[in-house]
Amino acid sequence: EERGVLYFRGILESEEFQNWCKNNPLPFIIGESVNGGLLFGDLAELRHLLIAGATGSGKSVFVNLLLLSLIINVPPDELSMYLVDPKQVEYTFFDGFPQVREIITDMKKADWLLESLVNEMENRYTLFAKSGVKNIVSYNKNHEQKIPYIVCAIDEYADLVMENPKVENHLVRLGQKARASGIHLIICTQKPLADIVTSVLKSNLPSAISFRLKTSQDYTTVFGKGIPFNLMGRGDGVARLEGQVKEYERFQSPILTIKEDEEEDIYNQLKELFKDVVVEDIELPEVESEIDKLKRIIVNTNELRVSELGRLMSIGNNKVHALIQELVNEEWLRKEGRGYVVNVDDEELASWRESGT
Repeated sequence: EERGVLYFRGILESEEFQNWCKNNPLPFIIGESVNGGLLFGDLAELRHLLIAGATGSGKSVFVNLLLLSLIINVPPDELSMYLVDPKQVEYTFFDGFPQVREIITDMKKADWLLESLVNEMENRYTLFAKSGVKNIVSYNKNHEQKIPYIVCAIDEYADLVMENPKVENHLVRLGQKARASGIHLIICTQKPLADIVTSVLKSNLPSAISFRLKTSQDYTTVFGKGIPFNLMGRGDGVARLEGQVKEYERFQSPILTIKEDEEEDIYNQLKELFKDVVVEDIELPEVESEIDKLKRIIVNTNELRVSELGRLMSIGNNKVHALIQELVNEEWLRKEGRGYVVNVDDEELASWRESGT
């Protein structure tokens, strides 16, 4: 009947959380459990995180404080963050922190980002293999030039996947094997629909946090079954985290301030703490254009059937036809009978074989 206020700063400065930060590379605050204990997480241990919550549930406040936990507790040269913000309003306070490399509001660029992260993941595993290590922790222990953790947070996954259905493929690949490379995902949604938060995606997101949702079916979509609580909104949440003893842990998440007009000032004050920090620019691997990808596939597979090329590129036949027509127009391909033949010299063919190795 009389709700108390749980402040972020109080938990941040607590001895329990300070001790937690010493042993966990990507620490964040979850909140206070029903028995009064504090709950923390480590994104490096949890791999990736699915966060759901309807409007007014406290999801956005929680996610912002999760990101702020990471920014405050992980040195800027050890963390690079990419924030995908379809609504263009959720992550605006984070612009200006050195850890935040980019805030992406263009959904086509978000697709490029996720594909780049897949390429970065593969590059890191190649680097680990050459160095004789299996993960980012071992690599950084043995090298003076450390590689940073990467955290990619997507604010409204439903909006992203409805505009770019291909992004699920990138997220599944990252979900399957990105953890050891130090790349972690935070996927958020207000609308946990079964055709958007698919079983394939969920199988690679074993840790989930939910705030109040509109229907019981929504909880089933997030967790695979219903929850034994009636969440009240405003930060009342439930966590099912990989490795935790209880299947579900109910908690109250903290807030930064009860005065909304103070929030921006607090973020600006925190940015001042980093004003003299200089971080090295990192460049994610280039993403191959579709036309270049088609050339590489044709040269390395000798495949020219439209249906097979569509399968190999994960695009529709109409798109393949359009790309093939581009290659015909630039005389890279030549129409012959009912099919096509490659119309370039051996040097050109060799260059595509080399780029595919």
